Amino acid sequence: MNYIVKEINEAASMQPTQPEKKYELFNSETVKDVNGKDVTIPKSIGWYSVTRLENEKLRLQEQIAEIENKLSAINALIIPVV
Repeated sequence: MNYIVKEINEAASMQPTQPEKKYELFNSETVKDVNGKDVTIPKSIGWYSVTRLENEKLRLQEQIAEIENKLSAINALIIPVV
């Protein structure tokens, strides 16, 4: 899926330490206009920073590893040993 990305300008609240940049991400959505024609519009899915997404990715990778461990334990029990 391709996202539309817009950098968020937080110049009014910027500290001298240069805070991490934030981005608003959008999906494209097709809707009908008043004439019944299909029109593609951007629909916001939220604000993100690179650090936030990297942290979320790491957390999900850890959860996947735990699920794989559980599946391995179950598979070891149900696979008959000959």
